Amino acid sequence: MLFRPPYGSPSATLKAVEQEYGLTEVLRDVDTRDWSGVTTDAIVQTAATATAGQVILMHDGYQTTINAVPQMVAGLTSRGLCAGMISPTTTSAVVTSRAPVTSRARAAGARPPARGAFTSLRRPGGPATSQQGGLPARAVP
Repeated sequence: MLFRPPYGSPSATLKAVEQEYGLTEVLRDVDTRDWSGVTTDAIVQTAATATAGQVILMHDGYQTTINAVPQMVAGLTSRGLCAGMISPTTTSAVVTSRAPVTSRARAAGARPPARGAFTSLRRPGGPATSQQGGLPARAVP
């Protein structure tokens, strides 16, 4: 399972916990700073600096971020980039087909491929957690 350390700050303690629970640490390459109250245009401009294989950090709790997504996708697509998944073994971006896992395969223990997308949710006064899902986090050629 992929894990982003709270605030993107790894530590020896977190590394030990990651190892204990079999977590793969993934850090961001581009911080849109959407959490700081920047405008939608600022988020789009910062995301536009991403290159193939980079992780773009965004938070889905801000309207400016939500408004930025269509413009970001258009800009990255125009540069030949697309959303991908993060490989749990290499933490590199890859493009894959997401074939569904049948109920028989699931009963036998198979799981769908890990989505590269993950978000870190932090509620005021609450703990930070990592969760897979949401928007893919890496841009790949």
